[in-house]
Amino acid sequence: MNIEEIAGTTIPVLKTTDQVGFALELMLDQRLLSLPVVNEEGIYLGLADYDQLSEEKKTVRLGKLELLFADQFLTYQNSVYDAIRLFQKGQELVVILNEEKLYQTAISSKAIIDYFARLGGVDSPGAYLTLRIERNNYALSEIARIAESNNAIILSLLLSSPNDADKLDLTLKFNITDLTYLIATFERFSYEVTGYHHQSNIADMYNDRYWSLMRYLNT
Repeated sequence: MNIEEIAGTTIPVLKTTDQVGFALELMLDQRLLSLPVVNEEGIYLGLADYDQLSEEKKTVRLGKLELLFADQFLTYQNSVYDAIRLFQKGQELVVILNEEKLYQTAISSKAIIDYFARLGGVDSPGAYLTLRIERNNYALSEIARIAESNNAIILSLLLSSPNDADKLDLTLKFNITDLTYLIATFERFSYEVTGYHHQSNIADMYNDRYWSLMRYLNT
């Protein structure tokens, strides 16, 4: 999950010689509330913020302003999780610099969301299930084996901690849309299923039979 995997986005960069009016128009055009600013040597100086610029005269040059997040940046050696940490601090963009502190590119929060959507198989058909397990009993190999015994493949998984520090919530996405038999199998192996989202073929079958019976009785 190196940051370089998603660092190909093209975010416009502003220069210290650009005026506030130009910066505001560019932000509106890009639908962004901030843009990176560099000097003539390509050194990153910080982010220009839309709200901040809106209070300045349009002819003021960006080099005269105090920019935001000048010391908040990453390099290509950082991970995607480092970018998320910066987004949590309120940045709309995460800037990438090289070893000489020269500006390389910037990543938007949308790019991060799109990246994890692809990674998590969001666009792939399937169903979700959440297991609550003891930390000491967590064995992904066994969970995968149970899934495979039901002709299911794990497309993605997410671990989170509930209020109980001794337990884990494991949310899994499978490549099948009906989890009825898989849920039963997990419960047979004493797994606690706390939630699921799927389309039950069995429920559809009973629904079809019910309406067939209703049509028969009405004839």
